[in-house]
Amino acid sequence: MEGALPQINLRQLVAYALRYDVGAVIKRLGWLLERMGVDATLLLPLRAYPMTGFVLLDPNQPRSGLIDLSWEINENMQRS
Repeated sequence: MEGALPQINLRQLVAYALRYDVGAVIKRLGWLLERMGVDATLLLPLRAYPMTGFVLLDPNQPRSGLIDLSWEINENMQRS
């Protein structure tokens, strides 16, 4: 995704994610885009999406102790 970032209409991507209306997708996308250096103001609608509980970054892995409170994400991915 990093390589394609300059070609992506980020405003449209954020709008599509919100229209899709799946909290886990919205929070994971925001978390990823923030780490890729996308302007924080563009990500505000994703961050503001209401959630109950924390989303697993990788749904196929067990929970970990690393939590990103601002994105409501359990950072349970192993780093290589």
